[in-house]
This record gives sequence, C-alpha cells and structure tokens, in this order.
Amino acid sequence: MTYEANSPELARRTLDAIAQGYLSQNADRSAAEADSGLAFVESQLPAAREAVQEAEAALNTFRQDEEAINLSAEGEALLTQIRTLEAELVDLAAIEDEVAERYTRNHPEYQRLLSNRERIEARLADLREEVRALPATQREVLNLTQDLELAREVFIQLRNRAQELQVLRASNIGNVRIVDTARAPERPVAPRKLVILAIAGLLGLMIGMATVLTKRYLRKTVDGSQDLEAMGLPVFATLNRHPSAPQSAKGRKGLPLVSLETPGDLFVEGLRSLRTGLHFGMLDAQTRSVVFTSPAPGVGKSFISANLAVVAAQSGQKVCLIDADMRRGQQRKYFNIPRAHPGLAQVLAGEAELGSSLVQTHVADLSVLPSGPFPPNPSELLMREDLSKLIKTLDAEFDLIIIDAPPVLAVTDPVVLGRAAGAVIAVARFGRTHPGEVLAMKKALETSGVKLSGAILNDFDPKNARGRYGYSYAYNARYSYKSGE
Repeated sequence: MTYEANSPELARRTLDAIAQGYLSQNADRSAAEADSGLAFVESQLPAAREAVQEAEAALNTFRQDEEAINLSAEGEALLTQIRTLEAELVDLAAIEDEVAERYTRNHPEYQRLLSNRERIEARLADLREEVRALPATQREVLNLTQDLELAREVFIQLRNRAQELQVLRASNIGNVRIVDTARAPERPVAPRKLVILAIAGLLGLMIGMATVLTKRYLRKTVDGSQDLEAMGLPVFATLNRHPSAPQSAKGRKGLPLVSLETPGDLFVEGLRSLRTGLHFGMLDAQTRSVVFTSPAPGVGKSFISANLAVVAAQSGQKVCLIDADMRRGQQRKYFNIPRAHPGLAQVLAGEAELGSSLVQTHVADLSVLPSGPFPPNPSELLMREDLSKLIKTLDAEFDLIIIDAPPVLAVTDPVVLGRAAGAVIAVARFGRTHPGEVLAMKKALETSGVKLSGAILNDFDPKNARGRYGYSYAYNARYSYKSGE
C-alpha cells in the first residue's frame, strides 16, 4: 500500500493506521464467521444428541423384546467391513473431484479410479447380501447398531466442530498479516522538479515552434517575384540577401556601402541588373529621375538607393542621390555627411543654394543632396512648385536622379514626389512585406494620379523561399574577374 501526504511522518503514521485497521477488521470478520458457524452447530447438537438417544433406545428395546444381547462375531465383522467400505467410497468421491479437474474420463488415472470405485461398490453390495442372509434377529440388531453408530458419529463431528469454532473465536486471528510497517522514502515522490522542468521546457519549445510555424503559415507575405507580378507590378530586380545589410539604421552613426566593399556579391550583381533595367525602362520618362518608396519602413529602400547610386556612378553615369525623407532621412550615414549640413529641406525653403547643399562624395560622378536638418513642415515644402523646378534643374546636369522617399502608407510625401519624378519604383521585402500593404500602396498612388512603374523584391533568401522560386545574379568561376586585372 502507498499513501501520499505533505509530511513524510504523517504519511507513515496514516499508512500504519490504515494497515492496523484492515488487520483488525479482518480479525473481526473471522470472529464473526466463527460465531455464525458456532451458532449453527450448537443449534444442530440437540437434534443430533436426541437422534443418538433414540437409536440407543431402539436397540435396547429390540434386545429386550427379542432377548438378543449382542451381535455375533460374524455380524460384528460384517458391520466393520461395511463401515470401512463406505468410508473408502467417501474418500474416492473426494479424489474423483480432484482427478476430474486434471484429466478426462478416458485417462488411465481416471479409469483406475473408476475401477476401484466399482470394485468397492461390488464388495459393498456383496456384504449387504450377506447381511440379508443372516437370521432376522441378527439382521435387525445389525441395522439398529449401524444406525446408532451413524448417529454417534454425526454427534461427535458436530461437537468437535463446535469446539474448533470456540477456539477460533477466542483466538480472534484473521487470515492476513502485515509483512512490514510503513516507512517513508528518503526523497519526496512529488513534485519531481527535474521531470517537471524537463517536460515544461519540452512543451515550451514545442509550443514556441508551433506558434512560430503557425504564424509563418498564416501570415501571407511576398515570397517571390510572382507575388508582385500577380498584382500587376513588373519586377525590375530580385535582390539577394546581403549579410551586411542593416536591419535598422536607428542609433547607428555609419552604414555600409556594400557596392564598394563587396563588388562581386550577389546583391551588387542584382543592383547592376536593376541599373540596366532602369536605363531602358525610363527612355520615355519626362525626366531621368526615379523615386524609391515602400509600403512601410524597414524594407531596405535607403540601402538600395545608396548602393544603386554607387553602382550607377561606377558605370560612368553622373548620378545625384536625393534623400527626400525629411522626417527620418538616413542617406547622410552612408556618406558621412554631418546632420547640420543643409539639404533638400533648406533648398525648397529658400534657405540654402543648391550648389552649396550638394555634396560631392568620394565616389566619382556621385553627388548627394541630403535631407538636411529636419523641418517642421516637410509635406508643405514638397507641395511647392520649387520641387519640380529642382528636379528639372538636376535633370539638366545629371544622367540619373535617385530619390529616396519615405513609405507611402506612413506619409503623403511619396505621392507628391511621384507626380514630379519620371518613375516610381516600389520596394518590397521578402518574407516581411504583406501583399495587402503593396495593394494599399498601389491604390493610394493611383488615386492621386501616380502610377507605379515597377517593383523590386529585396532581401530574397532562396533557402527559405516557398517552392524555391526566384532568381539571382552572380559570376561563376569561369567568368569571374578581379579588380585591377
């Protein structure tokens, strides 16, 4: 038996009490059974004693009437043999019950038993025939004597059984015993801290994985160029993931120009393809200016704009990069331009000249017009006619104007910039941008009369792409080159 409690001593005492109670109940039950049996035997004893007295009286009366004193030697012998054979039949009946449980009637052991019983029954029948051959007086004395012996035997058995039951009741001992007393284990059986911690950790891991997988499965994102093309947007380029691409520019003093640091990377090759696509895609544009925008922040449009400007300048084009995000402009971090340097906001407000605001970078043929100190009214500045004049002035001087605009769904600035520029390109991020955001951006621009020229899929990861579709750019071993050769 086991019992659990908050205290080991309490558990031990409780279990001992339960065991003693069970032992006592078992003993009481044995005593009750003995009392019941004794009452039945004692109720049968008077009738058995009376049967003995009647048998004795009948035998004595017959002897007196017939002047027969005792059985002859022959009668005594017959009576003894009959009693012996009857006892053997009783024993054989008990043995037959045991043999019948193990063997069939055709088994040799069972047949031997049946043969013995038939032999005894035949012998008993012969003895009874001999009893019938005795004189009538002897035969009657023999029958009366046999009845007396049978009555005495029943009476003696009942009296012996009554004595046994009296002893059993007096002893008050049951048929169970306690092997060992209760003892508490050295270590508690509960709570099993290690098991609980292991199960909790495993369940937490499984629930966490299930949650992440479920969210990823339920959250539909742009996972390939096909998703953008299905929304009616031509895809100018699919840019592979670059390990140096900043996930967030907040709080960072400098940002990398991977076009200069790793010119042979897949991401840079994608920018070269984008440069070529823009060159042919803007042949009919009013100005050679392109606006890069996105549905929401964090898709990498500033990173693409800066590195595309470097790639275009390296091809021999004269490029001007404008940071038109006058709320959170980050282009100055790519080219180490001080925050206080005048930029687009000051030029549109008439506080600074364009020539003094343009910054000639360390990359040949690449000039940057930063956003400048953040103004209180960026949307009002962009609504002025000065924006169109500025773009036309720059278009006469530069071969390509790249405008880094804020997200469409956050502010209205990209709408104003799109009306003044020659083309508008949307940037979506693989596995992050929701298709609904792209459609909302497209609808917001088209409502204001601005048509998206196409889209760019950024941060593409072929390993995690659903269906493994998409493409990338790279030189293989045969066509690779090294700078300076």
